[in-house]
Amino acid sequence: MARALLLTLVLPLAGCRTPTPPAGTPLVSIRSEAPAGRAPVLVLLHGLGANEHDLFELGRQVAPPGTLVVAVRAPIQLGPASYGWFSLRFPDGQPWHDAGQAEAARRRIVEFVRALAKEPGVDAGRITLLGFSQGAILSEAVALTEPALVSAVVLCAGRTLPELKAVASSKRPRVLLLHGRQDPVLRYENAVTTNEVLREAGYAVDFRSFDAGHTIDAAMAEAIRGWLRGG
Repeated sequence: MARALLLTLVLPLAGCRTPTPPAGTPLVSIRSEAPAGRAPVLVLLHGLGANEHDLFELGRQVAPPGTLVVAVRAPIQLGPASYGWFSLRFPDGQPWHDAGQAEAARRRIVEFVRALAKEPGVDAGRITLLGFSQGAILSEAVALTEPALVSAVVLCAGRTLPELKAVASSKRPRVLLLHGRQDPVLRYENAVTTNEVLREAGYAVDFRSFDAGHTIDAAMAEAIRGWLRGG
């Protein structure tokens, strides 16, 4: 990786509840050029305050050759080119989220992936979610509640929503869990808890820590690239 990636979190004003878009509104996305044949897919879910372009170049760099890369925009607009999946505050330094908005976002991502899986150029058995911060939170939410929908998830600097329960299934995606030990936003302890939750639910987790903050840096990006390519 030629350069480090600094993915920042932009928080809405404390106490502000941003409106949820109407159900059924399609999610905006961008994608790479379609490979020949039925291709594996890497779906990118950005963090709070970013947009669909934030992870797109990262996805193109880490995805195995012949992969369709799709970056999705969160549905709640916070400002110009700034979007979120659900409202978030930090009272007393601890994250508080709007559970209703988080569930609505989870359902919309599931619907998006199901529709994507039906496309003739997509290999429905090889769909990977890669999320940062809120995107990681929701990638894990999909993995726990729809374990047969995706084949793998990459969780960067996220946490586990406490209201989630794992669904029983004979098929579970494999998981790469990455977190910076100096993360000041979603602290490293969140990743430790996520690792425990997933392992107790029967998921195969590759948990890696980094000397980093709330970011995906060059070392993390290289780890993702190697993992996705079987290294």
